[in-house]
Amino acid sequence: MKKALKILYILAFGLLISGANFVPNVPKSIKLEYVPKKGSSTKYLMVMTAVTKMEGLGGESVSMPLESITKINSIFTQNINDVDSEGNVDMSVIYNDVSLEIEQGGEKTSIPLGNRLGGKALHLKLSKEGKVLDIKGLEDLPGNFKDFDLQKLYPQVNPYFPDKEIKIGDTWTQDIKENTTLTEGVTFEQETRIDYELKEFKEIKGYKCVVIEIKLKTKIKGGAKKTEAGLWIETSGTGTGIMNYAYKASKSIDSKLTMNLSSRMRLGTPEDQTTKTNQQIEITMEMIR
Repeated sequence: MKKALKILYILAFGLLISGANFVPNVPKSIKLEYVPKKGSSTKYLMVMTAVTKMEGLGGESVSMPLESITKINSIFTQNINDVDSEGNVDMSVIYNDVSLEIEQGGEKTSIPLGNRLGGKALHLKLSKEGKVLDIKGLEDLPGNFKDFDLQKLYPQVNPYFPDKEIKIGDTWTQDIKENTTLTEGVTFEQETRIDYELKEFKEIKGYKCVVIEIKLKTKIKGGAKKTEAGLWIETSGTGTGIMNYAYKASKSIDSKLTMNLSSRMRLGTPEDQTTKTNQQIEITMEMIR
């Protein structure tokens, strides 16, 4: 289950994404940039729920729960420390509270890993297009989180922006290709394509926002060779979502992303049973202060 949980973090983290009113006098086009105000602070609630179903190849049952539900609740604060002359943002992300719960076979289990994140901080440098350029503070995170290169997998709460003016109906793409190595020496290759579309302008919670539609495709493969002993996995999936981004305040107001993932995984020798895993993941985020 710990191995599966680590894979879930890879899929859910790399990946990251209130009443509304009509906004009069919207611009014909807009250049979206991440230019928050120095000294500003925003608190978010993020909830990830994953329903995982496992079965043996050919429909054979395996000696593990056929269905489990994982839920991660996290409250974190973004503090903007500085913005340099090139527009790069120095940000601190402080985890105020994190809880993780797994339900399987009708029983719920709390995982201490999530609780140990409370009060931990990451220090990031982001470009005005929303790319993570650098990250520090990983050494203070719990052991399981050190298994991942979070500089590559850190969930970008802010969307990626194109370096041009866009209007309603325009689209842009972000391609991500990364390798991730766990402490056990297992390496995964991940390829993700995220397509964005500017759908409309709205006013949400008093902020003038753009509504951005997100569509993504991802593939992850790696581990031991099929003929060798050790962890081996192949995963593919798609996702769709919506993000409401306050373009003048440079902050995400809320978002929702749903993903469907299909995996094949083997934990031992080539002769061991290979399992099929189907996951339905929902990630919601909202500004709470």
